[in-house]
Amino acid sequence: MKVTKSGLVPGAAIADADKEVLLDWLVANFGPEATPFPRQYVVRPVTDETRLDAWRERLTGKIATGVPLLIDEVDPLIDWLERRK
Repeated sequence: MKVTKSGLVPGAAIADADKEVLLDWLVANFGPEATPFPRQYVVRPVTDETRLDAWRERLTGKIATGVPLLIDEVDPLIDWLERRK
């Protein structure tokens, strides 16, 4: 029998008797009433490219909410903002 690195057997079937137990466990641990696992926030490194992408995302999002800015004006505006830093 070939076992994967995770210990699971490819193509293994779950017995009907075990499905209810597994489903109950999943709902208890990951369902809507479950307490989320604590997460550690990992700060992404800021580079010139990620900063420009963040500006682009923010400006296009503003356009979607009705700000009177043309999509063709986004890149020139980002260039202007970068020169002012």
